[in-house]
Amino acid sequence: MISSLQSILVGALVLVACDSPAPREESNKLNAQAGHSKQGNLKMRFDYSGAEAMLAMLQRPAVTKTAIDSLLAIKTVRSTLIENPARFIPNVKEDVLRADIEHFVRTKEPISFEADNPFQLGDTWKNRKSIREMISRLRATENSVVPATLQPLHRYSPDTMPLTVDIYFVAGGVSDGFVFDTLNTNVYINLARANGDYHGILSNIAHETYHVIQKEAQRRVAGLRVVADSTDTLPVGERLLARTLTEGTAFFVTDPTRTDERGRNMDKARSRFRKNQKSKQVARNFALFDSILREMLEGRAPWSKAEMEGFSNEAPFYFVGYEMAKAIDRYCGAECIKRAFVQQPVEFFRQYVALYRMHPDIIGRFSPETEAFIEKSRQVTATMP
Repeated sequence: MISSLQSILVGALVLVACDSPAPREESNKLNAQAGHSKQGNLKMRFDYSGAEAMLAMLQRPAVTKTAIDSLLAIKTVRSTLIENPARFIPNVKEDVLRADIEHFVRTKEPISFEADNPFQLGDTWKNRKSIREMISRLRATENSVVPATLQPLHRYSPDTMPLTVDIYFVAGGVSDGFVFDTLNTNVYINLARANGDYHGILSNIAHETYHVIQKEAQRRVAGLRVVADSTDTLPVGERLLARTLTEGTAFFVTDPTRTDERGRNMDKARSRFRKNQKSKQVARNFALFDSILREMLEGRAPWSKAEMEGFSNEAPFYFVGYEMAKAIDRYCGAECIKRAFVQQPVEFFRQYVALYRMHPDIIGRFSPETEAFIEKSRQVTATMP
């Protein structure tokens, strides 16, 4: 899942420990029309209550404390406006959100400039018509969402079936889409950032669903649960490898350049992918990876630097992982992508290094220092509980 206040391509789905979203029963009480669809052994359940509740709140002429209490009692709203933004932005607190909602309902203006606001209420209000239209379209096409989502994933998905994925459509916050760490199979899709792009939403669902599949596969292997559920507890180097693996492979599997579906978000994504496949940009992305890894290992940079410079905005580390996945698929095949989630993340990096030593046409290369860390990391992570 990419996360930033100004520019997000697809969900990212940044993965950190967090409370699990509310039980499905709670959400269904709020929205009795939540849908479901399935294909084979994968089932999807759809819930629109978070987005609908936000739209209903923002269209009020005034708001009471009781009304805000009711809104924030919806777990998907809390996850979208408090728990997820708090992973990236300091001081995201409930009292700040309450004040912003009260101010926005009364004035229809955010308290602070929208690009600096973690709640993005202005985007939700501005896009309210397209959000409602998209909810209607999604409800009408729920049965086709699952095959459309699975089509790009099937070839590269490790066996995690049967699997049920809950898709929560929400409005507001700083991410296009996201999933949390911890044992759950919940996906959040932010319709306020969808720009009316139906195919972009399907791509977003596919990206985040692949994260769920990755995690489910890792949880089935002794020693990998910490990678699936507690990435933020890993040493910074191993954390960087784990995140680059999951985000890069999700980018590769849902690569928008493989389709000609049009839409504002799809067109933007396609342009960014093509830019990041150019030789000079590939080299810059890998060089940045080397630099930030070195700084973190030497204690000169915190994890937040990797988060902001590598996994946000233009997300160069997503594209580092993308290039790795592309090469591994080319020379080893889809089975080697699947295998990446039943072994320590560093093995993916070791295989890639071995491949570019054999194939001079592979452009993206790590520095000797990064290669040395990858070899050493293999010995460390092999002893993880």
